[in-house]
Parts: sequence; C-alpha cells; structure tokens
Amino acid sequence: MSKVKIPKQLFVVRQKGGTVMQPALGFLHDYNPNTSGGQKKMETQLNWAYYAGGLTSVVEENGMWFRRGKNWTYPMINGKQTPTQTPFNEMIDPVDAPQVWDNVPMLGFKVRSTTTRYSTSNKLWRIEDPRGVLFEVTTHNFENILMNSVIDKGEIMSPCVWVGNKNLILAD
Repeated sequence: MSKVKIPKQLFVVRQKGGTVMQPALGFLHDYNPNTSGGQKKMETQLNWAYYAGGLTSVVEENGMWFRRGKNWTYPMINGKQTPTQTPFNEMIDPVDAPQVWDNVPMLGFKVRSTTTRYSTSNKLWRIEDPRGVLFEVTTHNFENILMNSVIDKGEIMSPCVWVGNKNLILAD
C-alpha cells in the first residue's frame, strides 16, 4: 500500500454562526494557492461558505476578507416596480473568515453526529476538530478510525490529521 500524502497546510472555510454546543460546519482542502487546482478548490470552498444571492466575489485585502457583489432590489419608480442592482461590500466576520491551518497531528477530535445526503442517501459522520469546527467524513473513513482506535464518550483517543476533504486519519 502506498504512503498517504498528508498536506502541510489546510485551507478552511466555515459557514456563518455556530456555538460552543453546535460548532459551525466547515469545508477543508489542502492549501495550494499557487496551483490552478488549488485555486479551483479554494473558489469552490468560498462559494460554499459565503455565497448569497447576487454575490460576485470573495476577496482578501490586507488580511481581511470581504463579500462583494450586487443584490437585486425592486423599488417602486413612477408607480412601477423596477429591478435595480444595488452593490454591496461587506467584511466577513474574522471568526467566520477563511483560515489557513497547519495540519499537524492533534488530540481532541470528537464524534458529534451523522447526516444523510438527500440526493444520494450517503451517510456522513460529523467530527469536531479541536479548533472548534465541524467537518464531515465518509462512513468508510470513519470505519477505519473506529476499527483502529479507542473512542471514549465520543472522543477519538488517538492523534489524528486531515488528509483532505472528508478524510481524517489516525496519525501513526
């Protein structure tokens, strides 16, 4: 079997909100901003986390992230409802902004719940990363963790590291 390539860094986005009791759902990939594949993955992640009607871009400036675009509004002009585009430029809350994480083995991953995909009926497990974001892993991936580690009251007792989206492995 070939050795699994573990990325040094991860690009992480998360949906707005989340609490201590129910952390926000995130989406991660290996961080490769200087490749076309890495840029495409980041674009997919940014659209997943920050898209809203009318959105045209998510950009970083001086370490801060912004959502920019145009929303459609329908004001009454001369007694007629008239479609109008209104530009917006809003800063993404730093708590919810994209981040680059060092991908090092860590303790403290917790099994939180399962979810099912409506379109495929696929089951996924939601695992809380020790940094406070929920990520989904496949049932096949979770089975490997379950068969090769101890889980006590939902906490995986072995250090783990991310290989990529929906793939968490035990760090050996």
